[in-house]
Amino acid sequence: ARPLWWLGNTLRALSRPFEAEEKYVDAMEMDPENYHYKFDLSKYFLERKKYRQAIELLEECWEQSPEEESYQQLLVKTYLLFARNSWKRVPKDHDSLPEGIFPLTKSDLKVAQLYLNRAKKVSLKDEELLEEVNQLQKELKSYQSRQFTGSLIFAVASVLELVAIFYLVPSY
Repeated sequence: ARPLWWLGNTLRALSRPFEAEEKYVDAMEMDPENYHYKFDLSKYFLERKKYRQAIELLEECWEQSPEEESYQQLLVKTYLLFARNSWKRVPKDHDSLPEGIFPLTKSDLKVAQLYLNRAKKVSLKDEELLEEVNQLQKELKSYQSRQFTGSLIFAVASVLELVAIFYLVPSY
């Protein structure tokens, strides 16, 4: 399994990620009890933004060795990344919105809450990471308590305008 793993590392260094992933998976299948392979493969998946695959491997590693801090930390970091994965990033030079990353739908909030709950189950010693978990919890509470504060009259007028455009411009 080790030669396959090194071949995967070489292919990765040669910018051949798909072949590298194949070799990593082959090595892991040959030695499924080697959690070092699973942990390294999860880091590779994180680089490729394959969060679900990374989480699956990291959870296996953590279940096998729940006291291993590197497993705990990377698992929680991945949960936090995935929790905000579908949120919209607003750049600091935007005209009317503050800089930040924001959920757009209720499902974004539900996914974030699910992964926040998972992150809270991991016993962490890293104070900085605990603060990130607490920050996400505060953000979610803030977003979940927001209500529509726009003008109902404006919303109705906009719909009427769209209907009028639909009938007045037949090619639209």
